[in-house]
Amino acid sequence: MDPEATKNALELERLTGGWWDETLAVMAAGSEEAEAFTKAARAASQEMEALLKDTTKVTLDLEHAKQAWISATSKVPNLEQITACLWDETLAAIRAGSEEAKAALRKAAGTGNQVEVHVSKDTAKPKPKKRRPKTTTEPHKEPDEHHPNCIDPEKDFYDVCWDIIKEMGLTGVYMKDKMVVSLRPGL
Repeated sequence: MDPEATKNALELERLTGGWWDETLAVMAAGSEEAEAFTKAARAASQEMEALLKDTTKVTLDLEHAKQAWISATSKVPNLEQITACLWDETLAAIRAGSEEAKAALRKAAGTGNQVEVHVSKDTAKPKPKKRRPKTTTEPHKEPDEHHPNCIDPEKDFYDVCWDIIKEMGLTGVYMKDKMVVSLRPGL
């Protein structure tokens, strides 16, 4: 071989070896970068999958909320239904109140009948009712019209009221109320 060719071959081999080392170094660095890139891509892919799962869950939750809202708003009563419901409640309250009032009246009337009256008044002969003394000496004039329920126009108001109380069986209640009123000072 020609010395010049040998020299060129050696120079070429030296240059090729250096390039080869550089190529291998670049390839090794590129491989490491590729591995790092692959790892980063996998991590990003996993994060994207997690975000996609979260987004899917949020979307499903929103869909459920939408369905619940639609269901709730479709069941909202209209004005007629609200009025009917309130009217039913009002009638029930009125019925309950009237039953309570009737029960209270029965109880009050029942307790009034249990008030004991003095025995001597019950067994004694009834005395004639007292009349107001006449204030004028003029003869009494009959009123022009008589009330159809009034038997004796001479009776005063107290006697008429007392008869009504007796007819209704409320003498005990009257006596009880009169006793309570008489015990109050200033009345």
